[in-house]
Amino acid sequence: MQCADGIIISQGHATVLRPDREGKVAVLVSGPSFEDGIATAAITVSFPGTNKPGADRPLRAGESVSHPEVGTFTLLDVKLVETPPDQAGGGNFAVYCFRPSPTFDLDTDRLTWTKDQ
Repeated sequence: MQCADGIIISQGHATVLRPDREGKVAVLVSGPSFEDGIATAAITVSFPGTNKPGADRPLRAGESVSHPEVGTFTLLDVKLVETPPDQAGGGNFAVYCFRPSPTFDLDTDRLTWTKDQ
């Protein structure tokens, strides 16, 4: 799967990404794993502290979740991380393509996007 028109992001389970300059948008990844050999994860887009509707969907590789004000998130793959039994932490990473909407105020200090270069 390609991501020529977006940003490839790897994000761990239960971590929050704030992709906008003001930090009003939260992107949460849940349960990156493989089911029947296919990468799966849930991606949630929310606006913490507001009543603004977000977007949330369990995805399989190639599927997307979109929010009109933020953009489209397409699950590309899951990277498995093995943690030794005697160590805490770790977890798998969801790899997805983020295609920001045209009006989204992307934090380019945090996320490099070469679309306009």
